[in-house]
Amino acid sequence: KTKIHVESDQLVLYGTPSESAGCVLRGVLDVRVQEPTKVKAISLRFTGKMTITWTERLYSYEFELPLPGDLPESTHITSFYLVQYRLKATVQRTRLLPNNTAHQLIHMSRQMLPLQPEFLEPVIVANQWTNKLDYEISIPSKTYSHGDDIPISIRVTPLVSDLRIRHLTCTFKEYMICRATSGWFGGHSRAQGRIIYFTRDDHFGSSNSSQGDSFIVWSKVLTITVPRSNHQIQCDVHNDVVRVRHKLKFIVSIENPDGHVSELRAALPVMICPTTPVSTGLPSYEEAWQTLPYDPALMVS
Repeated sequence: KTKIHVESDQLVLYGTPSESAGCVLRGVLDVRVQEPTKVKAISLRFTGKMTITWTERLYSYEFELPLPGDLPESTHITSFYLVQYRLKATVQRTRLLPNNTAHQLIHMSRQMLPLQPEFLEPVIVANQWTNKLDYEISIPSKTYSHGDDIPISIRVTPLVSDLRIRHLTCTFKEYMICRATSGWFGGHSRAQGRIIYFTRDDHFGSSNSSQGDSFIVWSKVLTITVPRSNHQIQCDVHNDVVRVRHKLKFIVSIENPDGHVSELRAALPVMICPTTPVSTGLPSYEEAWQTLPYDPALMVS
């Protein structure tokens, strides 16, 4: 049994359309079941209907919909979690004529402001591995957006002779976690991961080498392009329900002088944002079009 209870079915807008602050529709959706039931989705939709009679063949309707700042971001975690926004327009026709409909998906993301300075600074992991080699892996910034290139500088210096690099692998991975809030998922969080990019270099340590002061230095710059599609990679999300984050993971396979094979593992955190942040907080030149005056006629054309 399903029933809608509203605080009041009579809403009042105070002031003219240009000065009114709006109003709030509050209530409770009461869903009661007599026995265990599988539910695919629960939705509550507020719609309005306008009827107009006209004879012109064409014209257009401007619309604006203020959205609250606490809306969840568009996120997809297979089998567990999906947030998707869609506009649907319906032109209802008379008699037995079919209705005309149009759909438009809207992707909702969140840009954290103000961005902390550490997100704009280089990210470096450097260490010495079992007294046999020094390594340093770095990227110029922690934050990137769709379509950006991530230049990764890799530098390895062996400290013992006869040490050989068999291969170097780099994996760009997306981690997704659904939190067990409000008793969801049986009280146990659900996690998924997917590989965005993978590469393996079997020649690192041979062709990419240079002579330093006393030891050979193996180095290279690996460039990874962040996919442009929201379906291929999601922006970072961190809210009460879900978390999406990204990492660059590296494995250096090392052959010791005695023939034993070891692995050096390292990781760098990467944040994927809706737009590439800049230190000034102002839009980049390529994003300047977003600040142009809103022109519905130009949009329709």
